[in-house]
Amino acid sequence: MFLPVVSSVYTFCDDDKHKHNAEAPNPQNALCASRSTWDVISQNSDFEGILSSPVKLQPTTFRTLKANVKERMVLVLDVSTSMGLNGRMAMLRRAAARLIKDTVNDGTDLGLVTFHTDATILANLTEVNGYTRASLQASIPRDHSGSTAIGRGLLAGIKVLEASGRSIENSVIILMSDGEENVDPYINTVKPVLVQKRIIVHTLALGTKAEKGLEDLARATGGKSFAVTNENRNGLERLVKAFTTASIDQRPIELKPVTLVDKLIPLEGNTTSLFVTVDRELGKNLEFLASGGDGATTAVVAKSPSGRTYPAEYDGELNRHKVSIGEAEEPGKWQVDIKRHNPTSEESVSVTVVSEPKDPDDPPVRARTFFNTRNVPYAKPSTQLKIFVELKKGEKAVKGAHVVANVTTPLGNHVPVWLKDSGVGADILEGDGIYSGFYAAFSSPGRYSVEVQAFGDESTNLVTPKRPDSGRMRRARRSAGPLIFERYDNGGVFVVDKIQAALIYPPETIRDLRVERASYSDNGTRTVSLTWTSPGAHLDEGTCHNITVIASRNRTSLLYEDTECDFYAITMYDIVNGTLDPKESGEPHEVTFLIPDAWVPPNDSPHDVYFIVNTWNSDGVKSNRSNVAVANFFERPKSSEKELTIWEKVFASTTTMYIISAVFIGVLFTVVVILVVNIFGKKSSPYKGVERVAVFRAAPVKYEVEKACRKNLLKAP
Repeated sequence: MFLPVVSSVYTFCDDDKHKHNAEAPNPQNALCASRSTWDVISQNSDFEGILSSPVKLQPTTFRTLKANVKERMVLVLDVSTSMGLNGRMAMLRRAAARLIKDTVNDGTDLGLVTFHTDATILANLTEVNGYTRASLQASIPRDHSGSTAIGRGLLAGIKVLEASGRSIENSVIILMSDGEENVDPYINTVKPVLVQKRIIVHTLALGTKAEKGLEDLARATGGKSFAVTNENRNGLERLVKAFTTASIDQRPIELKPVTLVDKLIPLEGNTTSLFVTVDRELGKNLEFLASGGDGATTAVVAKSPSGRTYPAEYDGELNRHKVSIGEAEEPGKWQVDIKRHNPTSEESVSVTVVSEPKDPDDPPVRARTFFNTRNVPYAKPSTQLKIFVELKKGEKAVKGAHVVANVTTPLGNHVPVWLKDSGVGADILEGDGIYSGFYAAFSSPGRYSVEVQAFGDESTNLVTPKRPDSGRMRRARRSAGPLIFERYDNGGVFVVDKIQAALIYPPETIRDLRVERASYSDNGTRTVSLTWTSPGAHLDEGTCHNITVIASRNRTSLLYEDTECDFYAITMYDIVNGTLDPKESGEPHEVTFLIPDAWVPPNDSPHDVYFIVNTWNSDGVKSNRSNVAVANFFERPKSSEKELTIWEKVFASTTTMYIISAVFIGVLFTVVVILVVNIFGKKSSPYKGVERVAVFRAAPVKYEVEKACRKNLLKAP
């Protein structure tokens, strides 16, 4: 199906009727271990349980949808007995209050439901404005008791949405819980109702004992899942981030606010400064928020690039400072100063900078985080969890950015993962604006939260990504000028159910092995140059321990690494340039070696030699084989059949040499005669001072000589 405009290309290749060309040097074979397209598709989880026989086509039903301008959401909050642990209730109150006061837009319809042994509607859908925010904030519960009836809370949320009498499709429920459900109806009973009514449910798990079905509920309804597993380490701020990310999901992409920075800053001395770059596309409703620490003895000031200062307002109930600028006209580097009156204790402050785009038609750079899977049933060496971050400005990709994903484990530890857009390792295509990386540091079963920071510098720019066009790949086009920006994104969670004991990952599979040169030397020896990108010791981290290059004259035997076939392992004695010593992950590797005549006897007829590369780490764990590269040796001309140049043919003919000599002597004699006549003629001429013109006619003999010369050249062997 690579070229559907051609009528003969009408189906996917497979391994039976429509043969797959496993030897083609294309991305399909490199990325999918030479498997056919249909083999890859049919093994996908989307096709599980589907009958192999043809099915009858069902009638198509079309629905016309109109964009819902008004946001509608209901908070469904757990107030069971367990919410009294670790100050969770106070944390919930403050996080929900900040959501209502700082994030929810005017005009949004907001409802509030709590649940323990049963569910309670605290606020029906209420349009948020300057008057209702305070009453909604006052409705947030303080008490906690009873069991955990998540299903009842969800049904109450549906009731609140339906009470308006309008369509509830694409409405949002934000569900927060810290425990396992133990009262009917359960989530699995209510889930089909939510799916049928097309209500989106975002889930937030608080603590390590939260119901395991929360992520499945979010996935089934098209929502996102978040987790705060360690409440004692910046738990409130993480809870606020989750509420904020979930609450803005309904907004059109062109109107969604952009989070530039979200950092925990340790305070040092009297004043601690943070610098933030605000893009020219941003500046509408620009906000600087700082929370945590001893807010009563701290002052926060934002300073524009021109030096204008904006002092923050402090809210004691929410313990946060806030600078709000309706329309910031100054793009560039802003400064946030956090000043302390009593800098004796060690404190940290969470700083967040948020802005909306000035013009919907001039989009800013946006970050979007996703995974290849959000659930890992069993983490083992063959399990590869990948984190992706897409950086784009409209349709243009961001190239050369620096992206790091900070993963918080179920035990509260932080693991950084640097993501790359290099086309190797976890990344598929270089320069498409999708930055990729493996996560392999599985420490315990549970929920792993992911937050992303990205920034651009002088080496960062925009490109129009490469796109396939009727079988051909259009070249990426780069935009002029550097792209300076900062971005934060909350990627939510992925869940690991079980981990293999003593899990050790192998080096990443090499996918870009290729033959740079394959040639004969003067003495007939065959020389091959191979290149590839170095893998790590464990996937793409570190440096592998050992490299082996395997050669074979049978491609199929390399695919299955059949040791009974005629293999040859390239040794250090075969190498004429480069080395097989491992290099750091991501470094280009090139090695040139000879094909031993003892293994493949000299052969002047066309023949191919195939290669793969295997790597090992210091733990002795071997990678999967690389893609197969082929060296094509074309027919080598024999010395007797060597094509002679025109001069070699001339000097090889005796007759031709006689003719050339005669012509040379004749021309030389003619020149001498002309010079003599001219000199003596001038001395004796009575017409001194008068210019005379001599006209010579080419002799017929000269033409015959040239004709004979050409004839002999053509006869020369």
